[in-house]
Amino acid sequence: MSLTKQEYLAFKARCAQFLTDVEYPLRVSEEEHGRFLNTAKITAGHERFSFVVNLLSFEITHCIGAERWLGYSSRPYSMFDYFKSIHPSYVEQLMQMAIATLEVTNQFPGSVRYMDQRIIACIPMKDKNGEYWWVKRESASFQFDAKGRITAYANLFTVVKEYDGESMTPRYSDQAGNSKNELYDMFVERYQQRIRERLPFTKRQFEILQIYSEGAGWTSQQVGRKLSISKQTIDKHNQSILTAARNQYARLFISANEVAHFLRTEKII
Repeated sequence: MSLTKQEYLAFKARCAQFLTDVEYPLRVSEEEHGRFLNTAKITAGHERFSFVVNLLSFEITHCIGAERWLGYSSRPYSMFDYFKSIHPSYVEQLMQMAIATLEVTNQFPGSVRYMDQRIIACIPMKDKNGEYWWVKRESASFQFDAKGRITAYANLFTVVKEYDGESMTPRYSDQAGNSKNELYDMFVERYQQRIRERLPFTKRQFEILQIYSEGAGWTSQQVGRKLSISKQTIDKHNQSILTAARNQYARLFISANEVAHFLRTEKII
């Protein structure tokens, strides 16, 4: 389902809770920002675009290249516009990803560095003509308050190809070449917890999906034996899983196994 204004405002209010007592001065200088923005303008000619999200005002600033590659005017381009351009199956995941990031980084202020550690995900974004493109998004910290809490972050996008139903597959990277660290592990745990709380599956259905996600080619009969319930009951659960997953993610899954693989790829299981 498409994002509603009410859902967006609830997300905005949740993010605002992390920055109720901002301490000044802000840490990153205009000179440092200028160097990054100049580089972003130069690379915008290579299927790239970017913008900065000011968490204090919840507005997009320094929008570079979006008009060229997606057809949207750089001004005005709001956060609501941004989320509306994302395929409906990924909006909830991206919002929970943002909240999980703020939860972890606010718990450990000063633990991230300017434009260093990055959460990377590939997302389908819609251009002005209604066509979805598979876009790599890198999110990095852009500004901090005096305590080291994130007050703005930059989103760097690279257009990859036309969208064909691929998974988001979030991951981590930093300038030292690391693909994970303790903070990222905490983020994944928090993100999984938040997403699982909002899954449209019963406890039993989630147990079935966890078994399927092991990737051993489980059949309904084998899953039934493992859970001490009949094959017919598993088949009924599988059908309910399919219906719920199709509604939740706007994807035409063909089996509960496929749903489990999708959830594992998205780091939900």
